[in-house]
Amino acid sequence: MTIETAERQIERVMELLPYGLYIVGSQSDTDVNGMLAHWVMEVSFHPRLVAVALENDAHTLENVRGHRFFSINVLSQDSDSMRLASKFAQPYYGSKVKGRGGEAVAEIHRKLEGIPHSRTDHGCPVLDVAMAWVECQVEALVPAGDHTLVLVTNVPLDSAAIVRQVYADWARRSYIEHGYRFDQEDGLDVEDMRVETLERMRRLFLLVLLAAQFVYHIAQVWPHTALVWLRTLGGKLGLKSDRDGLYVLLRGISAVWQTAATLAFLANHPFPSEI
Repeated sequence: MTIETAERQIERVMELLPYGLYIVGSQSDTDVNGMLAHWVMEVSFHPRLVAVALENDAHTLENVRGHRFFSINVLSQDSDSMRLASKFAQPYYGSKVKGRGGEAVAEIHRKLEGIPHSRTDHGCPVLDVAMAWVECQVEALVPAGDHTLVLVTNVPLDSAAIVRQVYADWARRSYIEHGYRFDQEDGLDVEDMRVETLERMRRLFLLVLLAAQFVYHIAQVWPHTALVWLRTLGGKLGLKSDRDGLYVLLRGISAVWQTAATLAFLANHPFPSEI
């Protein structure tokens, strides 16, 4: 395997990682700016901390260094938001795009011109069409290759106790995330279900609560050997990094139900022998 092939394989994996769609709003002494961003993630629960990766030569990073406040505007995934996002893909300085010549090099892209928006108390732009937004205060700037990782919060880290709490939350994140995955992702995925009335929504929530109670009951009552068997069936690999989260247990139970349903179907509807 050549180095080029290995690098391309890594690139393909990176391209499969999911990213959000955000507009980072910042301000300078003379104007405001909006930048299309993908590398935004929450890194702490208490206090709420968010990390944003900005290119080292980005005009937004220049604004952030100077004013220490900026906004994160969350866009939806509809076609209008996608078209809006394309306008913010242009860099502020035309000279940043390689291969440009003539007047295009000296061009300045003021991307918020003509875009309805308001300003926060700290002057950060907030898009009218944003699905949600948050104003952030810079806590730290960390060099990260050709980017700078900006650590931001809406709660100042003004004491050693808060800093220790942030680190403790980060250290426990793997345990917290397994509970989150059970509640929101792999365990009880209700986002694909469609309800149109309040009564149907109540019934759906009742089913979700009953299913969660059922899995919790099995985890508390069944023998350890049976739970290990179910978790293995649900995808537990026996690695040191494995966690015994309830979502793995639920996947094992689901596999048993699917197998039982398949065998019952085959018993009543044998495979055609004439093939």
